[in-house]
Amino acid sequence: MMMSQIFRLNSVKMHGPGADIDTLCVGPRHADRFEDFFGVLKRTLIEIPDVTDIRLVPNARVPVMKFKLNGVLLDLVYAELSLWVIPEDLDIFQDSIL
Repeated sequence: MMMSQIFRLNSVKMHGPGADIDTLCVGPRHADRFEDFFGVLKRTLIEIPDVTDIRLVPNARVPVMKFKLNGVLLDLVYAELSLWVIPEDLDIFQDSIL
């Protein structure tokens, strides 16, 4: 996926087995959730040896990609912004973005 950014949404405190890190992938207006996020990004992650157990849940109320990175479970959701390019210094918590 071109020009996207990934943000951690919760604390990294782990509270036992099954605890995960919630993350958000923010993409530009021309990116497609199914082709780019569930397609291109998944194929990219498959090539990374430290990424395992990739599971896609595209038809959930909040579509998510779940995987382990170095044994840590991550839940990655996708949001499209109405921007052509996602700036490197994007603050996803500013009112104009929310």
